[in-house]
Amino acid sequence: MKKIALFLLVIAAVLLTAVYTLIPANENFSYSAQLNCTENGAIRVLHSQKKWKEWWPGTALNDSAFSFADLQFVPGKLTLPGFETSVINGTDTAAANFFVQGVGLDSAFFGWSATFQYSSNPFARIADYFRIMKIKKELQQFVTAIKPYFEQQKNIYGMNVIQEKVKDSSLISLKKSFDHYPSTPDIYAMINTLKDYVKQQKGEQSNPPMLNVFQTSTTSYEVMVAVPTRWDLPQTENFKLKKMVLGNVLTGEVTGGVGTVAEAEKQMADYATDHRKSSPAIPFQSLVTDRMLETDTSKWVTRLYYPIFY
Repeated sequence: MKKIALFLLVIAAVLLTAVYTLIPANENFSYSAQLNCTENGAIRVLHSQKKWKEWWPGTALNDSAFSFADLQFVPGKLTLPGFETSVINGTDTAAANFFVQGVGLDSAFFGWSATFQYSSNPFARIADYFRIMKIKKELQQFVTAIKPYFEQQKNIYGMNVIQEKVKDSSLISLKKSFDHYPSTPDIYAMINTLKDYVKQQKGEQSNPPMLNVFQTSTTSYEVMVAVPTRWDLPQTENFKLKKMVLGNVLTGEVTGGVGTVAEAEKQMADYATDHRKSSPAIPFQSLVTDRMLETDTSKWVTRLYYPIFY
């Protein structure tokens, strides 16, 4: 009997030693996967509270709590690489950090870091181990689940941005200053003046009219409109010939009114910055929809052009 008891004590000691050796009191967990999304673009989305319900792969329980699989998340402080959150699984709670780390120009690592604490009781520690394994697995699944959203360029920049070559080399342009943001009639009065000039010069318009509005002060706006033509037209004091280099340009198309287009211009500039593109010329809008004929601003189609060096 003594030998059996001694043997059982030895076995118990070995098992306890194995438990405390293999399952430490604290475990640092880290997991990441590479996604085709720029670091800065992802951070802007993560830091925009109104976008959380769009990209979150689970359910929004309310404005400050979310769920995914069997986990609940209570996001806390935003950080430079992402955000902090409490991760809750039943009675277990862990503090975790979701992070984005750029790699190259077009991709980034998305992942989690957390520290898990195990019970000092060896039997409870074993139970903790299996529960925490499940949490870690679901955090990995979380990264996989957000992949489709963050790899869609339109979700990050509000449009699909394409790099192509400038097609129109000849433009005839007109400038005018306003003490207010130019209205649609203001803009089209300028465009119609240009179109009349093109007809007078026996020219031929090749694409929709172009527009650039630049705010020079709190109450001053400088507006330039241009009409692409199939060949050069003579310039005058008012009508200026603009020659576009047939180089590279970023393009994107949006549907909506002036506010939508203004936001899209900001996002196009963000795209250029994120991809380290520099511009040799001012960006401009191509008014695909005739805004005087279509009064519903939600149907206005505008193509944005952002010239770049390469």
